[in-house]
Formats: sequence, C-alpha cells, structure tokens
Amino acid sequence: MNLQTAKIISAPSKSCWSQVYIDGDFFVVIKIEEETDPSSKAKEIISCFHKDYTSSEGGVLKKLETSLAKIQEEGVEIITGVVWNDILYLGILNKGRAVLLREGKLVTILEGKEGKEGVITASGFWQENDLFVLGTERFFELIPEEILKANLENKDPEEVVEVLAPIIHGSEEDGGMAGVVLKFKMGDSSGMKNEKLKIKEKLTQFFQKISSRPRAIYIPRKQKTETKEQRTMMTIAIVLAGLLLVSVVFGWQKKRREEETRRFNQFWEEIEYKYEEGKKVVELNPLLARELLGRSLELAKEKKNDYLAKSWQYKKLTKVEKEIEEELEKVLREYELAETPVFLDLNLITKDLKGIDLDFWEEEIVVLGGDGTVVKIDLNRKSNILGKVEGGKLVTLWGERAFVLGEKIVEIGNKTEIEKGWDEVVALQVFAGNLYLLDKGENNIWKYPAIEEGFGAKRSWLGSGVEPDLAEAIDMTIDGDIWILKETGEILKFSRGAPKTFGISGLEQEFHHPLAFYTDEDCKKIYVLDKGNERIVALHKSGEYDSQYIWEGIKDVDDIVVSEEEGKMFLLSEEKIFEIEIKGRS
Repeated sequence: MNLQTAKIISAPSKSCWSQVYIDGDFFVVIKIEEETDPSSKAKEIISCFHKDYTSSEGGVLKKLETSLAKIQEEGVEIITGVVWNDILYLGILNKGRAVLLREGKLVTILEGKEGKEGVITASGFWQENDLFVLGTERFFELIPEEILKANLENKDPEEVVEVLAPIIHGSEEDGGMAGVVLKFKMGDSSGMKNEKLKIKEKLTQFFQKISSRPRAIYIPRKQKTETKEQRTMMTIAIVLAGLLLVSVVFGWQKKRREEETRRFNQFWEEIEYKYEEGKKVVELNPLLARELLGRSLELAKEKKNDYLAKSWQYKKLTKVEKEIEEELEKVLREYELAETPVFLDLNLITKDLKGIDLDFWEEEIVVLGGDGTVVKIDLNRKSNILGKVEGGKLVTLWGERAFVLGEKIVEIGNKTEIEKGWDEVVALQVFAGNLYLLDKGENNIWKYPAIEEGFGAKRSWLGSGVEPDLAEAIDMTIDGDIWILKETGEILKFSRGAPKTFGISGLEQEFHHPLAFYTDEDCKKIYVLDKGNERIVALHKSGEYDSQYIWEGIKDVDDIVVSEEEGKMFLLSEEKIFEIEIKGRS
C-alpha cells in the first residue's frame, strides 16, 4: 500500500486553535475553544488520547471508541482515523466529518451531528485511489461540496491542499479549520509503461520473424516447385503482418495521445479552477483574487513551454493566459498611460513661468512659480496672477485666500504676515481657516488658529506626550485628520493630535522615492506621487490598495492635486500642468 497524506490548518486565534497530527497510519484532527492557551490544552488532550488508545483492550474500533469517550473537555472536536491492513477505522468526538471520493462520487461516511455530544465510529475496506478527507465542522462549512469534489478528482493530497489553502487562509474565521487528505494507492502505476514494452516486444518479434526468413535463391523454372496456392498464402501472410504492424503503431499512438491528454488535464483542472475561483472573489476579496489568478497565470505560462506552438495544448493555454491577464487587470487596476493631455501651459499666462508647488480648493488651483509668482486657475482654464512673493517656497489655498511661505508667511492681497517661528517647514496647509505647518526640523506640527484679526499665536497641534519621528517627513495633507508622507513611503495618520494605526495592504511593489501625496475632505482616496516607480498610486483611507497609473512622464512631475468630483488628477511639471482621468470611479 502506498498511503499519501497532506494537511491544511487555519491560523489560530486567541481563543480557538486547530491542528492535524499524523503518526504513521494514525491520524488526528482536533479543534479546541479555550479562553487561555488553547494550543497547550489541545496538546495535552492528544497526548492523553494517544496513551489511552495504545493501552486499551479490544479491537481497533473498540479502542478508538473507549479512548474518545474518556475526553470530557468542552468545546473540543476530534476526528481520528487508523489504517490497519486494508481497513480504515474512523471515530468522531462531538462535531466533524469524514468524506470519501470513490469512482467520481463524493459521499459523507461519518458525521458528528449538530448538538450531539458523544462518540461515533465506523470502519470499512479501502480501495485503490480512494480519497478521504477528515476535517472539522468549520472546514466543511467553508469548503462547499462541489469545490471539494472538483479538487479531489485526479489529484494527489499535496495538490488538493495547495488549491484549498488560499480559501482557508483568506477566510476571516477564528482558527477552527483543519483537515487531512488521505489517498490510497497500490504502488506506482506502470500500466502505460508495460503497454509500451508489450508493443515494443511485438514489433521486435515481428521484425525478427521477417529478418529470419531465408533469402531468395534463384532456381531454374524447371526446378521450381512453388504452387499458385502457396504464393497466395504468402501474400495473405504479408498483408496480415502489415495490418498487424499498422494496428500496433496506431494503438501505440492512441495510447500516447490518451496519456498526453490525461497529463494535460491534470494541471489544466488546477489552472481552470483557480481562474474561476479568482473571478468569483474579485469584488469580495481582491487580495485572494489576485493570488488565485496570479498562480493560475504562472502555471499556464510554465506549462505552455512544454508544447510546440502548433499543438492544441499550446493554443488552449495561450487563450486562457490572455483571459487571465485581462481578469488580473480588473483586480490590479493598473493603467499604463501612453500619453497624458496637457491641462494648461503656464507660459500662456506669463513667459518663463515654472511651477514649484500647487494646491487645490473646490474648483480652483493655485500655482507658485520659481520666481515667486502666484497664479490661480479654475477648472475651465481661466487664470489670473494674484501677486508675487520673493523667495516663496510653498503655497496653499483656502477659499479666496492664498498663502505663501518663504522667510515668513504672506497672505496674497492682504497685509496679513506671520514672522518666522519655525525651523524647517516642508508642508503648508490651511484647513477650516486655520494654518498648519509641518516642521520636520522641530519634529512638530504647528497650528496658527484663525482669529478675527488674522491668526493667533502658534501652538503645537500634537497632543501632550506625542512625539512622532518626522525627520524623514516630506509632505502633509489634511481632510480633518492629518496625514504625513515620509521618504520611505510610510504614511502616518493623526487624529485630534494623536497617532492612529495605519498600514498599506495589497501594494505589490513598494514606494520608491515618493515625492508628494494628496487627499481632502471630499476625496475618498489618497493619491501618492511615486516618482521613483513613475506611477501614481491610489489608496483607500483604510490603507487598502485601489489602483495605479503608470506614465514615464511622472519622472518630471513635482506635485499633485486631485478633484474626485471632476474625476481628474492634476500634475505639475515645471511650466505645464497635466491631467489624468481617474478610472473606475464609483
């Protein structure tokens, strides 16, 4: 007997833990719910169970029943099996299930009933190529019967587990899922090999017979004794031999085609299953969809190289490869831009104007030029020069009010000025009329509160005892909360002066030399200008990846603002402002 096994287990939680133990021909699947340290409790139970089993009297089934009955713990599921010669013995404590796939039919052979406490057992003879699955109740709740059956057919346990693992690990269940897959075989199959040897042997014998026939010798006509009947029999023999040869060759070719089809179908089922499952969860679980589709595509590309370009296998794999890539585009939401339209050439406003910073308010953009010129532009491309501030570095806009930071803060068109009281400011923003400065030199966020005469005295916006590391901070944006972008690509979130947990998920390629980012109270997403990777990445405010826009021109872009209402991103690249349409808006 050749017994193959593979196990699959979900990640544990604080109060729920599951595991699979395999000891030769002895198998145990256990799930335990315990408020404190469930893993230690489960190991203790298994140790006692194994000890009771080995020391109990009677047959295998009786020993299983006696050992399981001694376990008095609450919240425990145990599904166990023992292989003895050609018999499989099974036992279940409380809940769980054992299923069998035999000759294409999937049946439940033992199941712990809902609400039923106690032990149930069963036994039976196994047959070659039988596939058994022993698992916890939650394992079978998560894996539908049709999916389980599709993955058990024509597969080995390791292959089954490889396909089911993403479903188990992608679930938000609480650690109660575990199962073991068993497959019984009589040893390595050599049918095709033996068949080929038989064919080869027949051909060898045939050609030996032909080659062993005496060579023709010339005999004078008068001495020739061969009759017409003999000649006819010889012709018939040669024809029959030829037919045998043709039959053998065609039979061998048929066997070879069948074997090729069988081998192709083995991995084709896996490709097709992962592809279909990936499509189903595109909207529900993009990360799982990406993993399933990616593995399906990888397998299709790998196997395609095993076939000639003219073969039906190559063409079939090429077709599904294209379909998977199209589906992956929906998940990745990756948009490559061949060209990007120019929203406005700043030279049309004033000659040699090169922008270094910009900001956005409702339907207006404010641009600060390298010479200190401040220009306001609406979304209809109407523009006017607001003024000029020598040495200006940063600009921000709030309603009709534009502020420029240089040696001091100046409000354009107003006498309001704020003398320098900071070290190294890298971002300037106005929100709700208040002025905010990101000062990485002082490792602080300064707030100048709005008052009737202008602004009050500066004070730290951060709460008492809050001391974030802002040494690598490069940009700040505000939507009620304050967001800070660091050179490393890390994004910090603060609410009411206190740090909030924020992490980025689903981003395959990390940020490289990010330069700026943008959001506001009207935006649902955060837009990061990732200059090193020549892309803009859109993130949900939960941190989950949404989409990315790839354009080689981004290497020359210095700043970004966004209007989700208009469905546009605006990119500042010295004398030009480019616009990119936001894709897939909901």
